[in-house]
Amino acid sequence: MKQWSGHDATTSAVFLALLLKAQSGGMEFSRSHLMFVTVCEFWAAAMNEALQPHLSECADFRLHSAEVSFRALGLKRAARILHRGRNQLKHSHSADSLSRISKGMELSLSRLREPVDQEIARFANAHPCDWLVST
Repeated sequence: MKQWSGHDATTSAVFLALLLKAQSGGMEFSRSHLMFVTVCEFWAAAMNEALQPHLSECADFRLHSAEVSFRALGLKRAARILHRGRNQLKHSHSADSLSRISKGMELSLSRLREPVDQEIARFANAHPCDWLVST
């Protein structure tokens, strides 16, 4: 698996600002906020080889949410990998299926020839003022 150096500086700053505002009760998350946070969390888990614990609760829901969010950001190849993983989980009956499928998705996502980090940063930069305004 390739070495990942973390989210882009802008992505990290926006992500942290959103989480801190939400934690303080200073804002409600819009659909864009939720998609951004979902993509950031999922991508970090995948690139840090931590998908299994990330998906351990509500795997189908988390995979579906991430799939929709990646697709909304225009990351269709990543979304297809998640869709395949979700379908594999639905049709798997072994106890180690989440582990095996998570590892497979991590590997596929790490080899992806789609500029995921750049697209996440582009999305964060699209409306920089909107992210930090309380609603």
